[in-house]
Amino acid sequence: MMTDQTWGWLLAVVSFVIGILVLTGNGDFFLKGANEAARKKMYDMDKLTKASGVALLLFGVVTLIDSFTTGLLAKIVYLVAVIVILAGFIVYLKKKCRR
Repeated sequence: MMTDQTWGWLLAVVSFVIGILVLTGNGDFFLKGANEAARKKMYDMDKLTKASGVALLLFGVVTLIDSFTTGLLAKIVYLVAVIVILAGFIVYLKKKCRR
């Protein structure tokens, strides 16, 4: 049975790998979806790709750090960090990536 720490490492590694693939331009298939044509009209895809890669790397970093902590305060800080990263990503998409 996997422990919480192992799941944290696994999520961090997957996040790092996908983030690096997206940042290097080799992971565009991770950003594909049903509304791809509409998304291309609405957003600058280069900026969207870079923002997605950076957000994934940041999620990987905070998840890796969280896998080494056990206290309640550390878990609260982790959740706040995830929310801040997600909010920053959304604001960046709305302000900088729109055409």
